[in-house]
Amino acid sequence: MNVNYFNVFISAVACFSLMSLVTSDLRWGFLAGLVVLVGGLKYLRVQKRNANDEIEYDERVNDNLRKFTLQSFAFSILILLVYLLVSQLLFKQHLIQVDYLIIFISLTFMISFFIGPSIVRKR
Repeated sequence: MNVNYFNVFISAVACFSLMSLVTSDLRWGFLAGLVVLVGGLKYLRVQKRNANDEIEYDERVNDNLRKFTLQSFAFSILILLVYLLVSQLLFKQHLIQVDYLIIFISLTFMISFFIGPSIVRKR
């Protein structure tokens, strides 16, 4: 069977729907869908890399990728730290839920490891 982006997306939606129905909780559905989506995209990326090994990147490109990843992690953690400090000092309570923290960290990983390198390599 030929695996493409549409199949991965449909599989993620199916996992989300099935897990949400089984557990009656959307959070587990989001987690299952996200795991299938990230795993499928990583699989497609590895298959694409194995299919055409003709492009060799310079060491500067790899350095730029490393810098971009570290900067995006540092910026996202700084935003999270500022939010946690403001919510603790001004509101005297934590307004953040663990679910939102997991979504934030998942998006940060996806941007840093999947979207960011593809943008930097195209420059």
